[in-house]
Amino acid sequence: MERIEITPSEWEVMRVLWANGELGSSDIVTVLQKKRQWKPTTTKTLLSRLVAKGYVETKSEGNRYLYRSTIRESDAWDDAAKDLFSFVCSRNRAKKLARLIEARELSHDDIAVIEASLARAKENSVKDIVCDCFKGQCCCHLEQ
Repeated sequence: MERIEITPSEWEVMRVLWANGELGSSDIVTVLQKKRQWKPTTTKTLLSRLVAKGYVETKSEGNRYLYRSTIRESDAWDDAAKDLFSFVCSRNRAKKLARLIEARELSHDDIAVIEASLARAKENSVKDIVCDCFKGQCCCHLEQ
């Protein structure tokens, strides 16, 4: 599958579609005006871009179009995470994940989910992670 590339503004539109399934543009505009105070044309432009990218499809219903996501939220998230962590030395990813966890308010249930994920990851863990950077991109070469 090709990489999913969604801008921050497009994420806002996609979140509405993922949460609600199939919606008309006026429904999407209503939700986003509450959060972002966008003009209707802004939301419609974003919808057009998402349709052009193939992430959203339209269906004609009477005199209006209904919009529906063609991609799963989990797939978009996975691609965004891969992209984010591609900028980090593989030996430092755990520290970056820990910072992400510590930077957000978490419920007891959230922590239980993370702990379960860590337990599963521990079963397949390796002794050491090899640096995947070019010399000069990180500090690993200084440690040798």
